Amino acid sequence: FFQKLSKVSMDEDSLSCVHFEATEEVKKALHKITHHAAKVQGKCTVCRTPRAVWCCLQCYHIGCGRYEKKHALKHAQEKQHYICVNMESTTHLWCYKCDKGIMYFGEKDNNKNDTSSNHSSASSSSSSSSPPNNN
Repeated sequence: FFQKLSKVSMDEDSLSCVHFEATEEVKKALHKITHHAAKVQGKCTVCRTPRAVWCCLQCYHIGCGRYEKKHALKHAQEKQHYICVNMESTTHLWCYKCDKGIMYFGEKDNNKNDTSSNHSSASSSSSSSSPPNNN
């Protein structure tokens, strides 16, 4: 779903990257990653470090950031999966194509669901005051 890199529009609730579009498929992936991150501590699938890990938005590969052993970057380069999500603060995404951060705040409480959406936003906001930028 990220193969159309030339004609992607910005969604009103995303910032900073022409390669990121908040489609329904992307929103579902972000929701899945957010709920998974709240339950378990992610570890790099290559070196197993739990520090500064990022999840590929396209295939869910988990790799460590550039201040560790750069396995998320290597994955992005090898697979051309450019957008990843910070496992510690899932409102923070990174585009390896642009080498830029993306802030995605999701849907602004549209009375969609119960307390589970409040729980995930509470866990995200607890670390959003100083977002880790270890992509």
